[in-house]
Amino acid sequence: MLRPAGAALGVVLLAAGIVTFPLPLPIGAVLMAIGAALLITASPRAARWVRSVRARHPHTDARVRDVEESLPRAVGEVVERTDPARRRADR
Repeated sequence: MLRPAGAALGVVLLAAGIVTFPLPLPIGAVLMAIGAALLITASPRAARWVRSVRARHPHTDARVRDVEESLPRAVGEVVERTDPARRRADR
């Protein structure tokens, strides 16, 4: 029950973040980050997609790794779950 609700909330927040991203306040980026974190946590398919995008784009992966250290622990764990360098056994 919680997994579908988390995925739905993640999609809604991600969509709201995309819509509000051009506004002067940085609320769009925050909403997109929270929505993506919820979606990755609730959906293994979303986590696999993010992992494959990070594997195909090393420059983006390097930036995510740089930011990962300054994120709160809960968000950092979600980002670490999408790390393409992790062994398959760790997932």
